[in-house]
Amino acid sequence: MKTSTLVILSILLSFGQLPENKDYRINDVQGLEGDALFEAIIGKEKGKVVLVDFWFTGCPPCRVANARFEPRKSAFDPEQVTFVYITTESASPLDTWLTMIPELSGEHYMLNNRQYSYLVQRLDVAVRGYPSYLILDRDGEKTFFQTGFPGARSLSRRINAALAN
Repeated sequence: MKTSTLVILSILLSFGQLPENKDYRINDVQGLEGDALFEAIIGKEKGKVVLVDFWFTGCPPCRVANARFEPRKSAFDPEQVTFVYITTESASPLDTWLTMIPELSGEHYMLNNRQYSYLVQRLDVAVRGYPSYLILDRDGEKTFFQTGFPGARSLSRRINAALAN
């Protein structure tokens, strides 16, 4: 019987077997569905601008985009902007994901396919390629969505525009 990647992740988190870093956090959403899942990922960020990055570990454009944008994130106040990274257990092997995410400051989520489908439907986005970016304003309203990296400067401008509203 195959053990779910999310079950393994949950066990590692519960026993503190993952490296702690103040700049990134792995969030366990195993077993959450529907509104509870949405609240755990997006709803808790109400009042902040949220950049959601849909990516996976084997995506070369995602890796390039992450490396180019990471230095820009320090310009944003973490009390005002949250960076959320979404991948799926079917697209990102757990060991690779755990190795890569410490270099990406923000909130990290590994979802199963059902959770992922629900989330993109609830956010009303059509992720047709990777990376894909969604910016939500402080009220949780979509201000920007794009598949493909728009560039670090452009993404920063979009976040600043959402902050200004």
